[in-house]
Amino acid sequence: MSHPPQRAPRRSLTSHLDSERLGPFLAVILCAAGCASEPDSAAPLAALSTPLPLRTDAASVFTPGEALLYDVAFGPLEVGTLAYRTEAVDGEDGPAWRIEGTTKPRGLFAAFAKAGGVTRAIVDRRTLRPSSFFWVTAVMPDPLVRTAAFDGRTAEVRTAAYQDGWLLTKTHRGATFFDPLSAMFALRAIEPPPPGEELRLLSVEGVQLHLLTVRTVGPENIRLKPGGDEYETLKLSIRGDRLGDDGALGGGPPLNNFFLWLDLTPQRKPLKLAGRIAFGGVTATLRLP
Repeated sequence: MSHPPQRAPRRSLTSHLDSERLGPFLAVILCAAGCASEPDSAAPLAALSTPLPLRTDAASVFTPGEALLYDVAFGPLEVGTLAYRTEAVDGEDGPAWRIEGTTKPRGLFAAFAKAGGVTRAIVDRRTLRPSSFFWVTAVMPDPLVRTAAFDGRTAEVRTAAYQDGWLLTKTHRGATFFDPLSAMFALRAIEPPPPGEELRLLSVEGVQLHLLTVRTVGPENIRLKPGGDEYETLKLSIRGDRLGDDGALGGGPPLNNFFLWLDLTPQRKPLKLAGRIAFGGVTATLRLP
């Protein structure tokens, strides 16, 4: 008889900071962050993934050594940077991409921003499906570690999460899973869904199963900074819902709900992300040379 995994206790943001001194200040920030613009997205039509329509030039989307650096704001305040780097490696089943993301906090928000830590995914170059995923936070003394091993031969993904002395493990059956990092990068190589339709991706985070729903908003010209150059983009909306142990959609608002702007070059680089990411309103803007 199987039992659903127990969740390890999570530390709050104020437990890492001087709550007595910063409490009122953080309350204002959290309020502002919660009011950030996010999509008015409907619930997904089903709790099942859809086929992933890769572009015919999907293999040319990524280049070895690609480096992307984003300035991250939590509400109205800059909290740090998020850097991604892509390298060509030899995977277990052939040529692969290693995608790595690293957060660098800024000043007062060091403890908060470090919660992002380091993420790493190994992705098949041909299918863009992940083979492994690793995520460790930098919150000490008890970092949260999340791993996933994707096995296409047995059509399953083995997941684990460790924090505060708790080790949780779970195996999900299926061959169409992503992790948060590989899912976001796969969006660069897919044909966007036609207006009124949606793509759905299953993603694992820790031992939890999430459903990402992708919809096309349409073309939009944006500036990355006031008075800067204008860029033509494709605007997508991304909604993330947590699934139950039975694979069913839970009720309530989405866990994540944000807009993503991709440029119109063959690489479809993400220029900007804005919306709600679990803990509040976040904006990430690509820093251009």
